Amino acid sequence: LHSLSKMTFLLMFPSSRAFLKVTNVALLMVGVAALGVAAYVTNAGSSQSALRHLGNLGEWSVPVFTIGGCVIVFFSVVGICAACCKGVACLQHMYFALTLLGYTLELVVSTACFVALPSVESWLEKQCDEHPWPDCKTDLPQVEKEVTNHLKAIAGTSCAVCVVTFLNLLASY
Repeated sequence: LHSLSKMTFLLMFPSSRAFLKVTNVALLMVGVAALGVAAYVTNAGSSQSALRHLGNLGEWSVPVFTIGGCVIVFFSVVGICAACCKGVACLQHMYFALTLLGYTLELVVSTACFVALPSVESWLEKQCDEHPWPDCKTDLPQVEKEVTNHLKAIAGTSCAVCVVTFLNLLASY
């Protein structure tokens, strides 16, 4: 069974360069998706949704997704170039170092999202008590649900990016 799965993998990706090309194309799509999330949060933040209650989180999430998306797109373009150019070892080493740094940062973001999930309800209740908005007590359950759903989406996307970045690390090593 092990040799069959190894043979299937080798048929799909005959070299680490082919694997690196495929993972970088996937990473390029993830970067574009992050830019799309930034655009979504911008549009949702201007409407009457839970994002208006996020305060600082709503303010910094758009720049983080925009910068993150641009960095991911940059990483993927460098990775595609490193996979295509056989004689440029310094580009491959630079790509590995950048990917390792990106993987570490993405792992920190994923962990922070999962750690923050349990404390969202208490934080929102505290915000409602200290800085009440109109219909604070009646809106609170809906706001908690929407904020929790947004954090779960961010955490899930972040985990997917971690997996793709880890695969890129393996392929570039």
